[in-house]
Amino acid sequence: MPTIEISDQTDARLKGIAKPLQDTYDSVISRLLDESEAHQANQPKRPGEPTKIEGNVMHFDPTNPPPLGFTTLTRVLLNGAEFTKTETYWNKLMNRLVIEAAKAGHNPADVHKMLFVNAILGEKTDNGYTFLPDAGLSVQGQDSNAAFRQAFQLAAKLGLGLKVFFYWQDNEKAAHPGQRAVAEL
Repeated sequence: MPTIEISDQTDARLKGIAKPLQDTYDSVISRLLDESEAHQANQPKRPGEPTKIEGNVMHFDPTNPPPLGFTTLTRVLLNGAEFTKTETYWNKLMNRLVIEAAKAGHNPADVHKMLFVNAILGEKTDNGYTFLPDAGLSVQGQDSNAAFRQAFQLAAKLGLGLKVFFYWQDNEKAAHPGQRAVAEL
């Protein structure tokens, strides 16, 4: 067991928070460390910081995503159902969640109010808009960052499970070139 030296001032402080006839120096220090770790766990993460790294896969909280420029979406699970390869693109993911909002019984005007991306009621197919007949509105295509945020925001509002797997392309402008990642709600 290591021996440590502490100042008289620190000794007095430790004794001041110790439970008489119960605590030892070790139990007081251990309790303080537990409180410090719990406090740190409740602190907001830096923007885009992974919540954990398992092997070579970074895990992200969808409310705190990393920069997604130069990423490729590889797999999507919506309530456990896997998207086909032709659906596995950022904008198709976002559009699917818009359609899911309509399927959940929301009328086009209500779905429109849920969106922060550019959308209009009815059909529009120019200027990057895609008409979603099942939702009764048209949504403008987005970059990966906005499509990700909109998809996860809708999934959260609708109470849907959403898990996306992606990787950063080998590009010097990518946030994590060549790295694989997952985000899950």
